[in-house]
Amino acid sequence: GITTASVVMKAIAADRFRGQELANVMTWMVVAWGMGPIVAPVIGAWLQTMYGWEYSLYVLIAYAALLLLVVLLLYRETNPEPRPFRLPDVLRDSRAIYADRTFLCVFLSMGLSYAVLLTFNLVAPFIVQTVLGLSPAAYGHIALLMGAVYFLGGFSNRFLPRRLGVRTRFAVASGCNVAAAAAMAGLSVPYDLNLWVLVVPTLEMEIGRAHV
Repeated sequence: GITTASVVMKAIAADRFRGQELANVMTWMVVAWGMGPIVAPVIGAWLQTMYGWEYSLYVLIAYAALLLLVVLLLYRETNPEPRPFRLPDVLRDSRAIYADRTFLCVFLSMGLSYAVLLTFNLVAPFIVQTVLGLSPAAYGHIALLMGAVYFLGGFSNRFLPRRLGVRTRFAVASGCNVAAAAAMAGLSVPYDLNLWVLVVPTLEMEIGRAHV
């Protein structure tokens, strides 16, 4: 469900734009995608504090219904030559895609980066509130910081020197992610669990994810 939004919006962008214009649009889409982790936890913390955790779900239901109406009423097909769904075609195209080694490397690196950070988003609220005894608002501020770092990381892609090729940036970002994960694992053994061990390596992974 989470990946559907990312895949569909990129397909729509590829239908509508080409070349450098597409690259610029994709950069802004990444920035917009990063706004979710900035805004949502703050709203969720406020709803939980004021009304109870159930109201976060009510707001999500209302928001999903609004998006569904927008898609049903306003969206028009962007692919000028849509093809009917045929399972043999899907299997054939999938085999071609997964046979590409470059695609597999990028797919695995991005997938693992997102998996780590989605796991953090699922587990960290319980650690911050139950284990460390902090308030929902405290986790909202942590998520706000992480979202801001991701936002800045994605936006900084526009200002990196062009001589740094895609492969170089990909290798450096992936290496930073591995180093941050190793640092979190290493620090968690000699030190008691605290916000520094939990948050600082994850912030580094947010920057790496924005550049992967």
